[in-house]
Amino acid sequence: MVDELYTRATPAQRDGMAAEFYSREYVLFPAGSGVSSSTTSSSIPTSLAAALEGAPPPRRTAILQRLATQVTPILDKGMLDPALTHRLVAEYLAAAPPRAAADAVDALAGPGLMRMVHTRDGAAAACAVLALGTAKDRKKAVKAMKGHVGTMARDEWASGVLGAALTHTDDTQLLTKVIGTELGAALDAGDAVTSLLAHKHARRVLLQVLEPGSARYLPPHTLALVYPVTAAGEAARKAAAAAAETAEKGDTAVPAEPAAEGDAPSTAPAHLGVSKKAGDKRRREVLGTGPASLGAKLLAAASSCAGALLRGPGADVLVEAARGGGRDGVLLDAHGPAVKALRAALVAQAAAPLETEEKKAEKDAPSTTHALTDFYGSRALKHFALLAVPGEGGDPAAPGVAAAAEGVRLLWTTALAGRAGSLVKGHAAKVVAAVWVALVAGGDGASEEVAAARTELGKVVGDVDAWAGGVLKAGAGEK
Repeated sequence: MVDELYTRATPAQRDGMAAEFYSREYVLFPAGSGVSSSTTSSSIPTSLAAALEGAPPPRRTAILQRLATQVTPILDKGMLDPALTHRLVAEYLAAAPPRAAADAVDALAGPGLMRMVHTRDGAAAACAVLALGTAKDRKKAVKAMKGHVGTMARDEWASGVLGAALTHTDDTQLLTKVIGTELGAALDAGDAVTSLLAHKHARRVLLQVLEPGSARYLPPHTLALVYPVTAAGEAARKAAAAAAETAEKGDTAVPAEPAAEGDAPSTAPAHLGVSKKAGDKRRREVLGTGPASLGAKLLAAASSCAGALLRGPGADVLVEAARGGGRDGVLLDAHGPAVKALRAALVAQAAAPLETEEKKAEKDAPSTTHALTDFYGSRALKHFALLAVPGEGGDPAAPGVAAAAEGVRLLWTTALAGRAGSLVKGHAAKVVAAVWVALVAGGDGASEEVAAARTELGKVVGDVDAWAGGVLKAGAGEK
């Protein structure tokens, strides 16, 4: 009944229903009660954060304590289906002090969490559980995902929860067993392009493993889910930083954790929101090493359908896998030959004869836009080339940058040399310009290619550096 009312209510009415959990005054003086809007009691906040903003410490503490008394019985009874519950729990976890947050996380971690991941607020709560929980809490949350990973990956909000699990959980054996295995099975079954690699939401899960936290691939609302900002998490990070600083000074004393509102320093759990394993190591272990691993299946699926991926939204996955798994190349050690094969498949698409489409058109056969002129393909190839430029791709010593540079040289010698002059207009121009910039950035290792490219392009565009800079500047806003 309450869920139906909340679902049908207007945004203002929903705010009023939630506000009744923040303070008793919103129950006594609800919105539209006739009380002057100049009084605090009639100003219904739009969220818990709005209610806490600017409030004196005693009032902040009172609001959080009241919400805790309201939320705790809900969690204890497992009443996790209503959308209003999702909102209240998400807001509470974002603002609660460490000890209170730890208690809520402990109550949420488990099978019941799966009843929340399909809404924005529920997913935010689930991500907070993964970000703030202990190793035991995270294990319980990931185990609850067993059998649901494929469905979650294709859901707008639940896909963010998978991303958070892959980002914050240190037990990579469990991650591989639950998430890695089910994602690998999805890559094996049916059309891997439409089911996972190019799916609007599912591909973001794979990209979070290949190149985590990228604003290029994850929209702001997904980034906010995967990396939640919470009061408890900030307190834990400050405590960890203080402990590290103390250790550097050689002081054996352990500093007290910063006190949070309504929480004694001595009871604040120092582990809250802290992940011990390095991100690149976690990703390597999740991607695995054997032929049945997620990494092997991802590379095999991408190679088998490189053409379709390159000409659609799945081009992002193709590019990141082709450079070896992000800037740190997490796929290169265990899957080097497969990465090289995928890179060759990517370049082969660009190297296809330009007249293929015309011949197909003459025969009334279905034509495929050439990778160099395709809307998606040209942007993906441009991005791949720029990943070899240290300023774009990261540290020049990073394995992923070096792998991209190798791919750029292959792209020039195999696909562009000899016909680059005919590609300086249209979508293909940005690919040629990006390859030129990457070759120049490559230094002595690409000197022969640079000289050949300068000669070939100079005959058509004159000042190659100025031309390339203009082309890339004109398309600077593209993704």
